[in-house]
Amino acid sequence: MKLFKRERRRHIRLRAHHLIKYKVIKRSEPQDTHPFIRDISAGGILFHTGEYISRDSVIEVKVNIPLHPRPLEATCRIAWIKPLRIGGFDIGAEFIKIDKEMQEFLDKRIIMAHKRK
Repeated sequence: MKLFKRERRRHIRLRAHHLIKYKVIKRSEPQDTHPFIRDISAGGILFHTGEYISRDSVIEVKVNIPLHPRPLEATCRIAWIKPLRIGGFDIGAEFIKIDKEMQEFLDKRIIMAHKRK
């Protein structure tokens, strides 16, 4: 019997609440469901949306990051999707294309935030 689930993530995550804009590649219209990030790491994001997005879909995201002069713009692959009883979906997305400088900034900010706890 397993008592603990093995952590498979390569990056530390930080709980966050930022609005996010995204567009599913191969769809012409962007979403309009007021999605928001629930947590973020240098490797990906967990966000909530009212729209179902199938696993392995590719999306483009844009997020304003506090203390950074420009928004995070990245391409992500949907790794998993979880329907919620209250409505909507929590979606885990892995960065597949992200600016290296932004990724390093996220890593440093998240490590600093965890050290303050």
